[in-house]
Amino acid sequence: MKSLLITTIAAVVLVGCGPTVPDISIHVAVKSGNIEAVKQHLAAGTDVNAKSKGYGWTPLFYATSGGGQKEIVELLIAEGADVNAKDKLGDTPLQVAAYQGHKEIAELFIANGADVNAKADNGKTPLDWADGETFDLLRKHGGKMGEELKGGNRELVKKSKVTSFKSMPEIDLSSFTEELQATILARANKEGCDCGCSMTVAECRNDDQSCGKGMALAKAIVKDVTGVEIKVAAAKPEADDRIGKPVDIKFTSIDGKKINVSDMKGKVVLIDFWATWCGPCVAEIPNVKRTYDKLHPKGFEIVGISLDSKESALRRFVKEKEMPWPQYFDGKGWKNSISTAHGIRSIPAMWLVDKQGNLADLNARADLVDKVEKLLSAPSPEAK
Repeated sequence: MKSLLITTIAAVVLVGCGPTVPDISIHVAVKSGNIEAVKQHLAAGTDVNAKSKGYGWTPLFYATSGGGQKEIVELLIAEGADVNAKDKLGDTPLQVAAYQGHKEIAELFIANGADVNAKADNGKTPLDWADGETFDLLRKHGGKMGEELKGGNRELVKKSKVTSFKSMPEIDLSSFTEELQATILARANKEGCDCGCSMTVAECRNDDQSCGKGMALAKAIVKDVTGVEIKVAAAKPEADDRIGKPVDIKFTSIDGKKINVSDMKGKVVLIDFWATWCGPCVAEIPNVKRTYDKLHPKGFEIVGISLDSKESALRRFVKEKEMPWPQYFDGKGWKNSISTAHGIRSIPAMWLVDKQGNLADLNARADLVDKVEKLLSAPSPEAK
C-alpha cells in the first residue's frame, strides 16, 4: 500500500511538471499571433496539422492568411506542418499565400516541398490567384494555371471574342520592332485575363488598369514573344467618379429583413460581393469576421451580396461560418442583379461606405481594420 501511494504521488508530480496547454486552441493562438501559446501547444504535443471545424484549416493556413506570420510559419514547418494540406475547398497553404501576395511565405512553402500546381476543387492552382512578384516566383518554379494544366493557354474567354486595342497603358513596346509589337498586341487582344472578368488581356489593361493579373499576363506575353523581361510601374487605377457619391443598394435579405444602404447613415458599411464557391472570398472571411467582431459595437455594418446560384448552399455556409450580417441572393450567379448593376467583374470585391452614405473605398480588402476605424472616427451626419 505504501509503495502504491508513493507511485501515485510521483505520477501526479510528474504530470504537474509537464507542459501546460493554453486555454485557447492552437488555431486561435496562431490567428492572434501568440507565438508563445503556439510553442506551448507544440511542446504539449498538440497536433500541428489539426484541422478547424469550420474551414478545415490547419494552423499553417491561419499563419498564412491575413497579414502573414512568417515566424509562426517557420515554427510550424519545423514541427512537421504539412505544406500540402488541403482545406474543405481543396485549397493549400500555398494557394492562400499566393492569393494574399505573401511572397516570402510562398518561398518557404516551395522550399519545403509545396506543390506549385496543386489544384483546388474549383480547378484553380496557386498561379491562378497570384500576381506581381508572387506570380513571377511561381512561374520560376514551374507554376501553371489551371487551364494550362488542362492543355489550354490562358484563353479563358470565348474564342470568338477578339479585341482590337493598339496599346496597353504602362506597357511600352516602342523598343521592339513593328512586327514584334503586332504579335504582342494580337496575342493580348485574343488571350483572356484569368481574374474572372471575361476580358482579353489588352481589354483588361485598357478598361481595368487596377488588375494585377492583367499586368502580369501582359508582361508574360511580352517575354514569350521577345524573350525580354520588361519592368513596368505598378498599375494605377483611373479615378473613379463613383467615389464620394451615394450608394443605392436595397433588397430583402435571405432572412427576410429589408436592407437599404441609404438608411444606414451614421454607420460605416462594408459591401461584400462574394460567393461560397470563391476560394479567395472564403479565405477573406476570417479577417472580415475579426473586423466585424471588433468594430460592430462602434457602428460597423456588413452587407453581403452573394453571387451563389444555390440558396441552400448559401444558407448552410452562412450558418456554419456564423456570419450574422444580411445577405442578398437572387440565384443568378455571375448575372446577380446588384453586382451587375454596379459593374462587378471579379470577386471578392469589397466596398466601404462612409457615415454620410457615400462610397469611400472600392478596394477595402487591404488594411480593412485601419480603413474602417478611420471612417468611424469621422463625425456622424447628425453631429454636423
